[in-house]
Amino acid sequence: MTIAALLLAAGSSRRMGAANKLLLPGPDGRAMVLHSLDRLLAVFPSVTIVLGHEAEAVRAALGARPVRILEATDHGDGLSASLRAGIAGLPVGATGVLIALGDMPCVSPETLRALLAAHRPAGVTAPSFGGQMGNPILWDRHYFPAMRRLTGDRGAKSLVPPDVHIIEVPDEGILMDVDTQESLRAWQARP
Repeated sequence: MTIAALLLAAGSSRRMGAANKLLLPGPDGRAMVLHSLDRLLAVFPSVTIVLGHEAEAVRAALGARPVRILEATDHGDGLSASLRAGIAGLPVGATGVLIALGDMPCVSPETLRALLAAHRPAGVTAPSFGGQMGNPILWDRHYFPAMRRLTGDRGAKSLVPPDVHIIEVPDEGILMDVDTQESLRAWQARP
């Protein structure tokens, strides 16, 4: 199995006001997108990242990290545009994809490793904390065509099957979506 890592980082951060939340500093001063990306790079040799809103500024923040950069020129159409661009641009031969979100900077590398270890071919594997399913989710390539057909501001979670393989993880980061000023302050205050 060859599982690709896909980081969606094209959104316009409308709920956060004028600032692009992905470029806002975290507890250590690094941009939020770098927190999300570096956690993936701790497990995957390379990551495909989809940019859109303020793509050049986000691209500059990435520095020399080993990433494959794609751009969703239609990112204003919503999350599905980023997802479609990412799935279409995955490395040839990917048998599955772990889809992570740029505004979820607290997912631990241990959780990513647990998802990879628990994944079943032809299935979907998702983490859970305290009984609540979170992100990122690992998808078999069987779901790629359906992901390419999504429209509007919805992501792949709408495709999660009833028989999703859920693994409980000791990582509340899978539920921490930094998309409001309050959640940003809580994240920035973390040790």
